[in-house]
Amino acid sequence: MAYQRESKMDQISSELAQKFIAALKEETLPWSKGYDVNYHPPFNPATGTVYKGASNVILLLNNIEKGYTDPRYLTFNNAKDLGGHVRRGEKGVTCIRIQPKTINITDQEGKVILDENGEPKQRELLIPCPYTVFNVAQIDGLEHVLKPLNLAAEKHQWDPHERAEELIKNSQAKITHSEFRDIVEAPCYSPYLDQIFMPERYQFKSTERYYGTLLHELCHWTGHPSRLNRFDEKAHNLGFGRPEYAKEELRAEIGSSLMCLTLGIKHDLDDNSKAYVKSWIKVLENDPREILKAAAQADKIATYLRQYDIVKEKPKEPLLKPYQGKVHPQDIENVKQQAVERIDLNVKQRIFDFSPVKNQEKSIPTQTSLER
Repeated sequence: MAYQRESKMDQISSELAQKFIAALKEETLPWSKGYDVNYHPPFNPATGTVYKGASNVILLLNNIEKGYTDPRYLTFNNAKDLGGHVRRGEKGVTCIRIQPKTINITDQEGKVILDENGEPKQRELLIPCPYTVFNVAQIDGLEHVLKPLNLAAEKHQWDPHERAEELIKNSQAKITHSEFRDIVEAPCYSPYLDQIFMPERYQFKSTERYYGTLLHELCHWTGHPSRLNRFDEKAHNLGFGRPEYAKEELRAEIGSSLMCLTLGIKHDLDDNSKAYVKSWIKVLENDPREILKAAAQADKIATYLRQYDIVKEKPKEPLLKPYQGKVHPQDIENVKQQAVERIDLNVKQRIFDFSPVKNQEKSIPTQTSLER
């Protein structure tokens, strides 16, 4: 099972890395050609889960490649529990869920190491678990449950540039603008000074390019020890062209792209970012799994910056809380009523086990289809 999971992870990493490498060789990013002013983060309407980390990037690319305009995705069981069904022949997209697992720490001989209280020392592992989801466009029978989304109506109550300006202001990042080349040769963030240096706004080719660049530097700014803590104390000595330097630049570029999509600002690689393309390609060719790490970190960066956005994302109300397993006879009507209250769904489509319960004990409802 572990071998199969590793093999699947390698396949996901390789496919995603190849998409990035192909786009980078054209000096662009995979989603640039599919830019949508009405972008909405992919989410699961059954559970209310907004897909995070690498899954967010994977589903974004899947929408662009397949031409889907709906950001909603469901697992096979989600669709079934909502009374729908995935159409025959449709292929899902594989995402990644991180499952924490606590293990005992052992020495070189395999013996468990104990702490001062005689208890086993433990550490937490983060296990990547692949799973498959389908866009709602691939699912029939959901018309009575899912209403069409009007993304255009939800977006841009604020001007994108004004919204970006407010986000930057709310972050309270220290930003210095200067037109003098002896002070600012190129946009940059200094971890040592915890300060962003930018040329003057008029020196950029467009307003989009200005905000795209500043958001890129703001993504670096999140790495400070007082924020997301991605840099060690020697981070300011990282040299151009080194692998760690290239990895951080890739995280910031993907993160700023996600932020531009969120704000409604068109974003392309600028001349400064294009200087890193060869090093990014080299990193991905040497280790395809690095794209999953970069995508996960980029989404974490974007999530951190969204706290400063004047437009707050509303929590997704889950549509589905299915009852599975045995239900005590006296609770049947109550369970049905809760199902009706939770969702406008024909109760006849739900399957309840009315067989006698052993020892007349109530079983605890499970939610296996809500794992993600």
